[in-house]
Amino acid sequence: MDFTLFDETEIHTMYDSMMENMNDEQKKIFIERYGSLDAFKEHFLKNAVSEKVQKSFAKVVEWYGSKEAALEAAIIAFCYVVLTTIKSKLQDAAWI
Repeated sequence: MDFTLFDETEIHTMYDSMMENMNDEQKKIFIERYGSLDAFKEHFLKNAVSEKVQKSFAKVVEWYGSKEAALEAAIIAFCYVVLTTIKSKLQDAAWI
C-alpha cells in the first residue's frame, strides 16, 4: 500500500523553506547532530517519505482540510514548529 501524501518535490519545498528561514545558530544545531547540513538534508528527505512521517502528514492535512492548505501552512509554519521544538525533538530518534 502506498502511503505517499507529499511527493518528493513537495518534500524538497518544505526542506528548502525550512533552510531559508533558519539562522546560522539554528543550522548549527543540525550540523552538530548530523555532521553537516548535507547529511541532515539526506536524513530529512529519506525519512519524510517514510510511512510513519507520511501518516503524520495525513493528520496535518486532516486538520487543514486539504493537502494544498496543509502544504501552504507547512511552508509558512514548518520552520516555527521545528525550531520551537528542535532541542527536544532531536533527542527523540523517532522524529524524522
